Amino acid sequence: MIPAFLFILLMLSGMIALYLYVAQGEDRRILAQCPNPPRLINTEVELANNRLQRFAAKWKNLPPQEQATQKLQLQRLQKKVDDALARTQADFSAYEQAARNLLQAWWDYDEAFFQTHFFRRSLSPRIHEEIRCFRAQFKAMERRYKIIEKRLASRERIWLNEGHNKQKKEQNAPEAEPSLKNHPVISIGGVADLARQLPQAAGFTFIGTTLDFSELPLTRVAGGSLAASRFVGVQITGAVEFATCDFTAADFSHAQFSPTQGIQNFSQCRFITTSWNHAQLNEVGFYHCLFQSCDFTGLTLKKVKFVDCAFSQCQLDALDFSSCSLSQSMLKQIPVPSLESNDEGA
Repeated sequence: MIPAFLFILLMLSGMIALYLYVAQGEDRRILAQCPNPPRLINTEVELANNRLQRFAAKWKNLPPQEQATQKLQLQRLQKKVDDALARTQADFSAYEQAARNLLQAWWDYDEAFFQTHFFRRSLSPRIHEEIRCFRAQFKAMERRYKIIEKRLASRERIWLNEGHNKQKKEQNAPEAEPSLKNHPVISIGGVADLARQLPQAAGFTFIGTTLDFSELPLTRVAGGSLAASRFVGVQITGAVEFATCDFTAADFSHAQFSPTQGIQNFSQCRFITTSWNHAQLNEVGFYHCLFQSCDFTGLTLKKVKFVDCAFSQCQLDALDFSSCSLSQSMLKQIPVPSLESNDEGA
């Protein structure tokens, strides 16, 4: 038989463990599921851009004389896209930042909670206070995110109710072009999570400051989809080649590509409505790639190689190609002031 004092001791230990488990219930409930912020659609910009793309496709097939007469209409449609972006970009950038802050706060909170011993979470004053601070930080980021999300949702409803915008949205939906709606955010994580998903990593949001491909068990990704994936502010290093991959609506804002060892090449890849906002490309190669309606605002190019690539509906005037190597077939696409005599033959 178990001595009475040992039985009482076991009962007390069990009650204490149960009490601590219940006391940590709020943390477990919050950390049971990682937040998955959706990628909101900027309908005003999307609608204006769809109209521009359809008109531009017809305009390209017109005889030169008719192109000259219709060029003013093309410029008007482009101005509508630019105006819509100017009105909405700040709000949508704030949403993206709030979503990133929310995810980072959750990961910090999750790491602080699950990497400490069960009893230390409650019995150690220092650990208990750290977890409380991470919980408070996460809740603050969550409140901030929800406020911005509701504001954008309200703006969308108001815009749709103005005039005939709702009917225009239904009538002018893009026919064949990929849309952000087709690529919701489906997963987030770090290097190991990305390695498990490649080559099909559509909607993947990378959490971390550095993505080193030398840590991954691959050097080539073929036929993959990274549509609507997000690598915002990530330093991307290590040798890798992407072949026939889709980067539609991917976000590389403020990312830094620097192979350090080996090469980083993109071959026959599609970059449609891809954001390169204030990204830095260092010694990266693009071969037979398509860039369409991309955001090149603040993009820095250093010793980048472009071979037989196509730019469609992209603003290239502000880009500096002076240190880049370009094939002969691309010279007509690039503004003359951006070039020097270092162009490369095909």
